[in-house]
Amino acid sequence: MVLIPIESIDLFRNLSGVELDALRRIVQEKFYPAGREIFREGDPADGVYIVKSGRVGVSRARLDRCNAGY
Repeated sequence: MVLIPIESIDLFRNLSGVELDALRRIVQEKFYPAGREIFREGDPADGVYIVKSGRVGVSRARLDRCNAGY
């Protein structure tokens, strides 16, 4: 496992040293196999995901509704 320096990620490049240190203490690297669902629309948020390598598909559930009018 090779962790990339978080300060090299554009999202975090303007953080101070103190902020980067705090982030380093809580960051976790996770691996997901191809085809694995990571989360679904409506799931409670549990963090921020940054894709280090590979691809992620995003889809949205669509519910067709018919509203009765007057």
